[in-house]
Amino acid sequence: MTDDGSLISSFPIVDAHHHLWDLSNPNHHYKHLRHEASGDHVAGDFNRLKSTYSIKDYLNDTQPYHVVKSVHIAVSYDRDVDPWGDIEWLQKQMETNENRLPNALVAYANLTDDQLEKRLLTLTNQFKNVRGIRQMLNWLDSKAKIYTMCDRPDYLIDDKWKKGFSLLNKYGLSFDLQIYQHQMNDAAQLAREHLDTTIILNHCGKSIFRKKKIFKRSC
Repeated sequence: MTDDGSLISSFPIVDAHHHLWDLSNPNHHYKHLRHEASGDHVAGDFNRLKSTYSIKDYLNDTQPYHVVKSVHIAVSYDRDVDPWGDIEWLQKQMETNENRLPNALVAYANLTDDQLEKRLLTLTNQFKNVRGIRQMLNWLDSKAKIYTMCDRPDYLIDDKWKKGFSLLNKYGLSFDLQIYQHQMNDAAQLAREHLDTTIILNHCGKSIFRKKKIFKRSC
């Protein structure tokens, strides 16, 4: 980088993983960002995030850099109450800026859902920016429940879940994989069984280790 920072402002960047959320609409249901929700989270203090963060805010924060494209990754949202609210808002965000960011959306789906194929069909037909699916699978047999991000430990080896995974290629979708290091062997076997489906490893495998009975993050 030059002394005046010219390289950092001219080098084209594709941001492959970022998040936006809309708390201005009372009909939107972001689980961890509700006023009454605990701010304690593996990623840090979520109380500091409890205000709308739109693509306008993102562009203001990244203004010193040359972000030419971006990929939005699904956040925790109560889709039982509102199946499409977050993705509808995100699709509209691209219309508010000249580079049409976020250019791609990674949406949520539970791959064991009986209505999975219907959801995938709707996502790919009605929301043209959807490129992939994310279902967080982080599991630790620990009392520190903030480190466990799903309701069961066996999704990666469950036949029904893997059957759902096999539908992703049919709809041209990738899968964003978020797991811990002890789940890597099962994930590798999944990849071997589905060579036709692109898997994106989130957060470098999200390595976590114990030290003095306290969980610490190494990445």
